[in-house]
Amino acid sequence: MGCCISHFEKETVHEVTLDANGVAQRVPKGQGTHFIHISKNNETHLEEKSDQTSCPTPTHSSATNNKWPTTVSSPPSY
Repeated sequence: MGCCISHFEKETVHEVTLDANGVAQRVPKGQGTHFIHISKNNETHLEEKSDQTSCPTPTHSSATNNKWPTTVSSPPSY
């Protein structure tokens, strides 16, 4: 017979911010900086919330570091 224990435990997730002392304060959905995951057996895991709507800041300036050289030439004459 097969095993009936599920490896996918149901967990509770709270959205929080951390104060100056590192204490988590629950906030409304969308306003937190971290997630606290609480498993069925009361184990907790703190996860920093990633902001997927913004793009990372480039580490170089495209104006000074072009990938492809520009060719300055006149069109062929026939």
